[in-house]
Amino acid sequence: MKRLLLPALLAAVAAIPAISAIGEPAALTPKSFPLTGRLVLPYFEVDTIDPNGDTVLFAVRNESIAPIDIDIEYYEIDTPVAPQHSERVTLAGKQIKPVNIRDVPNLEIDPDGVKRGYVVIKQVSGNGVIAGDYFRVDRADNFASGARLVNADPSSAADDRCSNLTFRFLRGGAFSGGTRIFYWLDTPTLPAPDTIAFSIYNEAGALVHTGTLPNIDRVASSFNIETLLTGPAAALTAGAVEIQFSGGVLGHVAGSMSASGLYSVGFEAGCR
Repeated sequence: MKRLLLPALLAAVAAIPAISAIGEPAALTPKSFPLTGRLVLPYFEVDTIDPNGDTVLFAVRNESIAPIDIDIEYYEIDTPVAPQHSERVTLAGKQIKPVNIRDVPNLEIDPDGVKRGYVVIKQVSGNGVIAGDYFRVDRADNFASGARLVNADPSSAADDRCSNLTFRFLRGGAFSGGTRIFYWLDTPTLPAPDTIAFSIYNEAGALVHTGTLPNIDRVASSFNIETLLTGPAAALTAGAVEIQFSGGVLGHVAGSMSASGLYSVGFEAGCR
């Protein structure tokens, strides 16, 4: 992503037009889209100390022409049973609901002044289809990166949840900011310490290092790739990581590769 002025980006996200709205045939039905009734923003961090600090923006769109009702639920990363905050929203046909998580009330603030959690959006009435996107805004480096909201509907043919995922990483050189990873597990209970196993491969395809992600006591979190690049993998500047969620747990992995102050690229891990 090219470097953008953040005030302009924030205004642009709130005013993103519906790409398919112009010239769309009147007979369009929800079957024209990947059907889903449940979306997830897998992880967010919001700096509450600095009013201009890091935040996360997301938007939900009703892809249908008929109105629908949705519930937006905000969860703590270590208390997945009940949401901290929820709201019901009615979306007219093709309407977009933008949210800056900084403005969401009643979210727990950690001792370091950061709100951490994940968001679940569920369709509760109407025969529609919902879709959306999110941006992680890094004001200190003056950039943002994002991806689409995760389709987490078990009944959808386009369900994004899986237990085995892979992604590429870069560190140093053009990506001096490194690679940061975000994960979410679709489970109502806290995972066991060895829930997330990983394998690291170099670009030649050789297995270099294996292990389990340390300190897993939450259903969503983030970590820098440096956490995994230890021992024989410490010298790698590029490669791939395979992630496995154990115990039948499904989830999602996303991340960003960045160069401080220059650009940031968001990505989603692929299911395998």
